[in-house]
Amino acid sequence: MNFRPMLEKPYHILLSALLLVYGILIVITFRDYGITPDETGHVHYGRSVVHWYTTFFAERGIFTWTNT
Repeated sequence: MNFRPMLEKPYHILLSALLLVYGILIVITFRDYGITPDETGHVHYGRSVVHWYTTFFAERGIFTWTNT
């Protein structure tokens, strides 16, 4: 069997270059990502879900949410 080095094939070189470009793009722009305007509602809903579980399903306030 002939095992050539991985980067001898053109598509491996192309894939490696593409992954390098994506990696650089992520490093350059990662500080631009943030929360969305509806994030606070989801945080409150998540806390309600945790409260529902910690009260062993007794607290039914979680079911009053209509927009999640």
